[in-house]
Amino acid sequence: MDFEAELCRVAQQYQDEGYAVVLRPQGDVVPPFARNFELDLLASRPGENVIVEVAPNRASLSNDPQLTRLADLVAKQPGWRLDVVVVEQNPPGGAEPTADQIREMYAEAERVLGANAPRAALMSAWAGLEATLRRLGQRTGVGGKTGTMPPTLVRELYSAGYISPDEFRFLEQVRAARTVIAHGLAPAPVDEGAVRKAIDLGRFKLLESEQVRPILA
Repeated sequence: MDFEAELCRVAQQYQDEGYAVVLRPQGDVVPPFARNFELDLLASRPGENVIVEVAPNRASLSNDPQLTRLADLVAKQPGWRLDVVVVEQNPPGGAEPTADQIREMYAEAERVLGANAPRAALMSAWAGLEATLRRLGQRTGVGGKTGTMPPTLVRELYSAGYISPDEFRFLEQVRAARTVIAHGLAPAPVDEGAVRKAIDLGRFKLLESEQVRPILA
């Protein structure tokens, strides 16, 4: 993998969404709270400031102790968020799941929720949601290529009318909660009702994807 090329590709995705992007920011461009870190990208547009960290694969995330510290700092800054992008295109066993496999993700989330583990249930529900949205994007021709960043995928479907404004806001909330859990930050309360809503929304969108005639390449 040419990591620098992937870094530029990620930067271009943010630029295509209307962000002003700084690649490998240094000096006064870096926000004061992050000046002890080597950042990959800064992206900004009115009302949004994003630190984007790009990882070659998921295994590299576990070998990066600074990422958790950075995520903790960013979470405390109003108007800022941290996006972590994994650019590995063909991870082991990385084929797209079938509709039945996605349904099993939602069933697993329900079982875990029933065992009084809402954080773990949210992770399973988000896995199903992400797979469902990729499937919907692929079948409608909107996007959904394996490896597409979740924020990009959600915005593409929203712009094309496949996600309503209320669904868009809810998905952003779920994604943010999932990020906090995945990066080992201080546990935040996870509402069981929100997890059930995520499961229901995922199943609805999966059904919607099955009713769309696939776009043939």
